[in-house]
This record gives sequence, C-alpha cells and structure tokens, in this order.
Amino acid sequence: MRLRHRRIYFIIMTLAFFLAAPILIGYGIGWRYNSTSRHLEKVSALSITSTPRGASVYVNNELQQKQTPFSINHLYASNYQVKLEKSGYYAWEKNVRTYADRVTRLPNAYLVKKQNFEASILTTPIESMYVSPSGSRIMIAHQLELTAYLQTGIRQWEYRLPAEVADIQWSADESLLLVTTASSSTPLVINSYDGSRSNFALPDTGTIYEYFWSQDVGTILYCRTNQAVYEINLARQITQQLPEPPIQKYGDTSLRIMRDLELATWETSDGELIASLPVPILHTLKIVASGHFLFVQDATNRSLFTIDVQTRQSKPLGKNIIATMWGAERKQLLYASSNELWLYDPQTVTQELILRTSQEITNAQLMINDQYIGYVPGGQNLTLFEISDLPRNTYVLPTDKTTGLVTLPNRMTAYLSTETEVFPLVFE
Repeated sequence: MRLRHRRIYFIIMTLAFFLAAPILIGYGIGWRYNSTSRHLEKVSALSITSTPRGASVYVNNELQQKQTPFSINHLYASNYQVKLEKSGYYAWEKNVRTYADRVTRLPNAYLVKKQNFEASILTTPIESMYVSPSGSRIMIAHQLELTAYLQTGIRQWEYRLPAEVADIQWSADESLLLVTTASSSTPLVINSYDGSRSNFALPDTGTIYEYFWSQDVGTILYCRTNQAVYEINLARQITQQLPEPPIQKYGDTSLRIMRDLELATWETSDGELIASLPVPILHTLKIVASGHFLFVQDATNRSLFTIDVQTRQSKPLGKNIIATMWGAERKQLLYASSNELWLYDPQTVTQELILRTSQEITNAQLMINDQYIGYVPGGQNLTLFEISDLPRNTYVLPTDKTTGLVTLPNRMTAYLSTETEVFPLVFE
C-alpha cells in the first residue's frame, strides 16, 4: 500500500474512531435515541419480584421472555402497564412510571390465589362463626344451638344454649370456651373438646360486671364485680377473692386494669398510672397490643383509643368502629367503621384513610401477609384489595351473603362462612 493511501486510511480510521467513541461511550452509560421524541435520552430500568415466583411478565401487553424475579434495562423513561400472570392466581396489574438513569422496583408483588368455592368443609345453617386462634376448631352458632367442628369439618359436639350467643372467648390453651349469651350476665364455660359444661360458683359478689380469662393458665377465669375481683380455678374448683386485679401481659408491658363506673385505668405493678380512658365498666373492653402500644376498643359504644405506654399518652382514633386488627408485618393497625377503612401507624402517629364506600362494611381483616385487606360490603361478596399506591389491585371473590370472616395469625389462612357453608381460604 502506498504511503498516500496509508495516510488516507489512517485519517479515515481516526475520524471514525472520534465519531464512534462518543456514541459507544454514550451507549454504554445508557444514552439512546428515542425515535418518538427524536431526542437523545438516558434509559431507565425496571425490576419486579413476586410471591409466588415464576409469574409471567407483560410490559405494555408484550410478553417478556423471563419470569419473576424479572428485570429489564434500556427502557425509555415513561409510563408502563405491568401485568403478572400465573396459573391458579388472579392477574396482578400496576401502572408504573420509570425515570431516566434510575431503576424502578416493584418489590414482592403478592399474587392472590384463586379459591375453590365449589366444595365447603361443612354445610349447616349459620348465624355466626367463631374460630379458635390456632384454627383447629370452628364453632357455629344458629338460634339456640352451638356446634363444634374440627378444621376438617368433622362435627364434634352440639350444645343447647338458654339464649342466643352474644360472644365467645377462648382460654389460653383453647381447651375452654367462655360463652356469653344475650339474656344473662353469667356466661357458660364449655369444654371445647367434648362440649361438657364446667360449673362454678361465686360467693355473694354483688353485681357482676365482667369475666375474662387468664393469659397464662387455660383453666383460670377472673370475675370482676362491684365489690371485688375473683379468681376462679376451674380445674381445682376453687374460687378466691383477689386483693387487686391481676397483672396481665400487654405487648411488652405487664399492666393491671382498674375499672369503675366511669373509667378504665391502666397501672403498672408498682401502681404507676399509665392512662385512663372513658370506658365504663358496664361496657365491653377489647384490647390489641404490640410493643409498647395498646389499642383499646369500647365494644359497646364502638369507640377506639390508642395508648403509648412509654410516653403515657393516649388519644382517640375513631368512633363507630366495627373491627380492629394489628398487622405484625406492616406494624400498623387496621380499623373499620361502617363505611370506612383506616390504617394507623403508631410510630409516626399518622392515620390513613384507605377506603370510603357507600355500602355498609360488615367485616374487615388484614390478609395475605398483611398486603391485602379483606372486607365484606353489604354482607355480600368478600372483596380483597391491595394496600399499595393507587390504583390498587382489587378482587371480588364469588361468595354470596357472607356471614363471617376470620383470618388466622399467619395471615395466609382464613375461614369464610355464608348462611349455610364454611370455606377455608388458603393463599399460600
């Protein structure tokens, strides 16, 4: 090759290098030419994980080659419609905005497993359903009959009540039931295994205000009257008067509850005052606790309060409350009125309105690892909706005239009752 040709070739290659180098460098650091906007733009990335794994991914209705966990690079910064599909699960969809030179992450999208409502575990007339905390036993109340079933639907026993059931409380070991009826202040104590009744007698106690179980011993029941507090040992058939109400464990704190005709007062074992709330002793008290926070519901007039044991501060959260549930995964409290669903974060002391509906809410539960709220509008179909940024994934399960919904502590299993059937809901 002649010297002149070599020089020309060198010049061409040098020019090509200086022209191509910026393009290659720009490409390597994420610059692309957008033919739609006709501009050079930095690209974005999208990362998606799901529970369960292995879901098919659609981006703007285009099926991607890989399943979750999934990531895609070199997307123009824009809005995208993402859909996840897996056999046996409802489709999960989300509108996503990606931003230049950033990775947009959709962490742990929970897919809702489809349930089989063709086969129930039991069929019987149902007015109300009560499930033990472990989920091992189901109590069905209908008129004056209380019937016990195993979680498989096998019938164990039946008990004829003097009046309709008002409430059922389980002892610590789930061996005994405290059954309150609509016509009497004295409850029945029934063995949950065989349906036999445990009889107990109190001395001349005056007016009986409330009964409550020991948190530690399954056979010890307490009775508070206008004169004293009594400990009833059902196993030994011994009743004794206590000098003070018992110390019970609430979250991280052991407290004693003092009650009178106007107030409910929380004290430490040393007698230090924590808080007083306007919950008269004639009103039913329900308490949810986590850490140093107490959530106190006056179940009679449906008021809800929160107590911070560390700061000794208390505040009202709402009125006309029909349901409360603490979410251990979310570290938030779900509470529902007849038309609204709220989440309360005790750490940030913030309340968030999640849903307002014109239909009356008859039940509300945290479900599926606290990622969804299950609620029953108008006593009809169970509706699940995702706790996330708008728009939320919402699924209406084909149930009719739902009478009961109980979620177990694992949040992945629940029982749903209609007027005649009970269905297990398993989302794992």
